[in-house]
Amino acid sequence: MAARLRVVSRAVVAGAATAHASLAARSEPSSTAHESLAHNESSSRAVTAHESAPVFDMKAVARAISRRWRQENGGGAYGERGSRWYWLDRELSSNVAGETGAVFIYVGARQALRLRGIGGDSEAFCSEHVAAERAHLAYFEELIPPPLHTSLLPAWRAAGYGLGFLPTFVAGEAGLYATVRSVETFVEKHYNEQITRLEQEELDDDGKELVRLLRACCEDEVHHKEDAANRLGAADGAVAAGWGTLVEFGSAVAAEVARRV
Repeated sequence: MAARLRVVSRAVVAGAATAHASLAARSEPSSTAHESLAHNESSSRAVTAHESAPVFDMKAVARAISRRWRQENGGGAYGERGSRWYWLDRELSSNVAGETGAVFIYVGARQALRLRGIGGDSEAFCSEHVAAERAHLAYFEELIPPPLHTSLLPAWRAAGYGLGFLPTFVAGEAGLYATVRSVETFVEKHYNEQITRLEQEELDDDGKELVRLLRACCEDEVHHKEDAANRLGAADGAVAAGWGTLVEFGSAVAAEVARRV
């Protein structure tokens, strides 16, 4: 049994690394994206990252983030290495970590589905929702300079892959849907906490655009949660509930770590 667990563990780590290399080769994020936004704040550009997604003025959102940082920091260049993190920076770091993990949940789940010979609706479920998660990740990667990303992204990729692969490999579609429902239950709360705090302030148009982006991401996550819950159906029960509690707790711990490291 121990030997089998070691084999599965090595497969998860290797799968996450392979998946990351494949994703990076297909879509390497630009290291100058935020610099372009920050140095040309007078212009505006609307960006959409996946089919049917709302369109956001990413210049406005970048202004809202960088202006807030400069106000809290008393000036300085936003996004330099060694920059101090404030509340919003910590939250956005946790968003980068969360969306990275979410992408890899679906990558791991799809690998497990293939190994078990399961396709059809569950494969379509993964394809639909991973597209939204990749779009969310693209938004935050464009807006937030790398020095303000959590330094533990390799760990979040491996954790996400494992969280998608293992329950799906063990319990099939039920494991997948129970996991997604629980992760998204936490993520909905996570985004709503950010939105609520920002809306308590007097926001200019740029700040309102930031809130609009966060709300759209949150709405996508709610859709994922509800879709997973509906598909889980009769497989829902004490085991799924217990697993869900564990997943929500783990998600909360991971978000807190990503706020700090």
